[in-house]
Amino acid sequence: MEILENNELIIARREVNFDSIRLSRKMPEITEVNRNIQIVFHPFFAVTYTRARMGKYRQGGCFRQDSNERICAKGIFKLAVFKNGYSNFMAYILATAAFWVLFLLLVPGFERPRYYPTLLFSALLALVADLCGVVFDQWAYYGPVVGTISLWSDLGIAPAESGLFIYFFPGSANWFIKICYFIVWSVSNAAGEWFFVWVGWIGYDHWNPIRATIFYIFYWSAVWAQEYWYNATGRLKGR
Repeated sequence: MEILENNELIIARREVNFDSIRLSRKMPEITEVNRNIQIVFHPFFAVTYTRARMGKYRQGGCFRQDSNERICAKGIFKLAVFKNGYSNFMAYILATAAFWVLFLLLVPGFERPRYYPTLLFSALLALVADLCGVVFDQWAYYGPVVGTISLWSDLGIAPAESGLFIYFFPGSANWFIKICYFIVWSVSNAAGEWFFVWVGWIGYDHWNPIRATIFYIFYWSAVWAQEYWYNATGRLKGR
């Protein structure tokens, strides 16, 4: 296996012929690939990466062609080769820290245990949704990941954000305001997700912002239903 190295990309290949290779500074691109190829775009963990197909390389490791041939690329731990891997890692850390700081500042200490059911439920829900999205080739993370999913998103960002969703929920408002609340949170999350796609931290395979918005409507509805049924905080229907 030969390793070709660039400041932002490692390409591991076995007896593969390239007609042309073009590497951009921000997002590498490979065109006119003849045979099977393995793409590596992960600086922190050695993990099975993402779906790849013959054809034109698209963000982070996916090939595009009509064929459904699958090629699994495996990550190689080589931090020095990657310049954008550190920004991926720091983005998830900062986002996780920001949501948890907001949650801890806004929710009084004596009330926080009441949010534990929501925090646990949302983490499990996000984990299951993430697994389904990756398994069914809806999206892919470009790092840092564990087993191709982002635990920073599932166990870090999602619980804290769900706690804030319940904390700010307008329980005493009319249904129009409540529906608008769901829509605002869903659109905001889809927009944030699209930003991560735009900067190259997440990749859409069969996913798009419209599907993301619809997904988040169902996600927040599930978080709301869990809290409404369990009524731990009393913020949705009183205690």
